[in-house]
Amino acid sequence: MLFFVLYATFAELEETVTLKATGRDGRSADLRLWIVDRDGVAWVTMPRAKADAHDLTETRAELLRSGEWRCVVATRDERRETVNAIHRLRHEKYAVQRFATVIGMFGETAGESTVALRLDPCPEPGKG
Repeated sequence: MLFFVLYATFAELEETVTLKATGRDGRSADLRLWIVDRDGVAWVTMPRAKADAHDLTETRAELLRSGEWRCVVATRDERRETVNAIHRLRHEKYAVQRFATVIGMFGETAGESTVALRLDPCPEPGKG
């Protein structure tokens, strides 16, 4: 139990963001996630079931990063090469993930049920 408390605490010391998503039931949820940038675009990963529960396929959501809320379009990408590329970037960025990989909590590649979400800025009104 203590290990998981320490893990959660240390995971918050590195960059985490909040993705505010609205589920199929209409309720809003604040999802705390690790984030990486790839080719100038923000990406997160999560289990497919979690993405489904929050209707994250190609959906507008609010992202809190660096103390600023912004509108994003979360686009799901389930291609294994993309999901594993994002997983590798997380591994490079987050010491907690590297430690969790060493002790067997995470694999070298993302699990089969993991999906990636590309977080593009929302189009400006009248421009998209």
